[in-house]
Amino acid sequence: LTKPSLLSRLTEKPSSIWVKTTSNQSIWAMVPPELKVASGAKEFFLMSIFINQKPVAIFYADTGQETQALTEENYKQFKYMCGAATHCLQHLAEKRAKES
Repeated sequence: LTKPSLLSRLTEKPSSIWVKTTSNQSIWAMVPPELKVASGAKEFFLMSIFINQKPVAIFYADTGQETQALTEENYKQFKYMCGAATHCLQHLAEKRAKES
């Protein structure tokens, strides 16, 4: 992730973004071409996960169907799920540190 992209930006600090058809062209320009091709989605969510101030994952979600649009409720649920995953991963990291 050395090339400037949306993914490298997400590894700088915990954050999330909803990329949609109406997003600024500069946002779409930062989406790696490989992600655009692999997903085939016109809109999607991304959220970075950090444990102990270090990036460990970027979560991705879309509807899986071009005809179904994402909603504010979907975005809220996505962020909640990512927060829960972060909490679990943090707990596991702390447990592992204690065992070491």
